[in-house]
Amino acid sequence: MVAQVRDELEQMKKCNIEEIKALRKENKTMRKRKRIETVQQQNAAFCAKSGEERSYGVHLASRASKIDHETRAKRQKALEAPREPRRPKTHWDHVLEEMVWLSKDFESERKWKLAQARKVALRASKGMLDQATRGEKKMKEEEQRLRKVALNISKDVKKFWTKIEKLVLYKHQMELDEKKKKALDKQLEFLLGQTERYSTMLAENLVDGRKSAENNSAEHRMSIQCKDVHGDVINEPKEADVDAADNDEEYDVRSDDESEDDEQTIEQDEALITKEERQEELAALRDEMDLPIEELLKRYAGENGKPI
Repeated sequence: MVAQVRDELEQMKKCNIEEIKALRKENKTMRKRKRIETVQQQNAAFCAKSGEERSYGVHLASRASKIDHETRAKRQKALEAPREPRRPKTHWDHVLEEMVWLSKDFESERKWKLAQARKVALRASKGMLDQATRGEKKMKEEEQRLRKVALNISKDVKKFWTKIEKLVLYKHQMELDEKKKKALDKQLEFLLGQTERYSTMLAENLVDGRKSAENNSAEHRMSIQCKDVHGDVINEPKEADVDAADNDEEYDVRSDDESEDDEQTIEQDEALITKEERQEELAALRDEMDLPIEELLKRYAGENGKPI
């Protein structure tokens, strides 16, 4: 109702203002027409007169145009609608204002109540959802916690077994190194025994060769002394040179013969070794593979009579 009344009042005001403006425009147009008619009548009267009067009419026309140009701004201002005087408020105006205020107040209160109802509904729905999903959240949190614990335990176990793997590999490598060392020690002992055998054999052969060489050199010296006694004095240096050359040749021949004899003796000794002796040596070496180094040292030290 209040809105309808307000609309009617506004329409009435607009209609009155438009009618007033239309009347003013009509009055202005009538005035303009009257002025134009008077000017035209004056111009016609002056044109009918003589040339002076015509010039005077032209002068008046120019003056009228000037006046028209000068008064155009004033006329435009006069055409504008004058401001209406401020109307004093009546009891009905106050009633309308109160009704407008009440309508706005009711609308704002309604919006506020709707917003509060929405908030309450959202809180209630959230509370119901929280109650429904609280158990699921607890289960998920517990599952995540257990996963983290299991992950940490698996990491610790993995670290532990990696350390154990490194330790086992280290021990295995140590055992392999120890076995290699034992095998190398046995091989070295075998080579030392062989070299000792060959060295003793060579020493015996060298001793026999030296004895035979000393006997031959003594006989040769005796023959040289006899020749020196019975020979001439002039031929002594020539014979001495020849004897020295013969001695060198004999020494070279004997040294070559001795080396050949040593090689032949080694080959003969190896040929004398039977298959049974070789198998016995291999069996002894296999037995010694499991023995510790200290017992081997004691055994060979006792056999040779010297510490190794």
